[in-house]
Amino acid sequence: MSYTVQTLMNQGDLVKKLIEYAEGRLKLSDMISVDAERCEFRHPLQRMVALPAKALASVLRELESVIGPAYISVIIEGAKRYTREVELKQIGDYVSPENRMKVVSAMFRLYRELGWGKVFDVEFDEGKGVLRFRVENSVEADGWGSSEHPVCHIILGYNIALMEWALGKPMIGEEVRCKAKGDPYCEFVIRAAESGEDGGFS
Repeated sequence: MSYTVQTLMNQGDLVKKLIEYAEGRLKLSDMISVDAERCEFRHPLQRMVALPAKALASVLRELESVIGPAYISVIIEGAKRYTREVELKQIGDYVSPENRMKVVSAMFRLYRELGWGKVFDVEFDEGKGVLRFRVENSVEADGWGSSEHPVCHIILGYNIALMEWALGKPMIGEEVRCKAKGDPYCEFVIRAAESGEDGGFS
């Protein structure tokens, strides 16, 4: 049997909970549920599973070995699609435009506290539509190990989709620094796509 967030709470209550979480009025323990009988671990939007960082990296490395550099676009587009069609689809119609960046902040905090990495130095230039943020210990980079190219494609794709939803326009993203390449942290820049660019990654 499959069930969605509707069986846990209605969408309006979920959005309210995400905003309270973004504002620091709720803790991670308020956002997570464990059902021992059903063997399920959930955050408000979906079921979760603990997966070792090296297991994730092993799957991604295998994908790279099979399809080559094109795997990057597969991962980024897959992360974007998941974000749009699973997480944002459940709440999108229930979030007013003025609260969308609060929900983005809640998702930043939620995924940070679930172990995707410590997000810091977040800068958002609303006028230019540019988001820049750093991740100190990205699960993707730590799991991958040494690389000649950036490897945090899931984090990038997820956040491109969040920003497209929050701002209502196509966005372009790039990981400009990556710990796997020897940088001290991973750094991402997501900006509004210019004329002729269709959104995605550069």
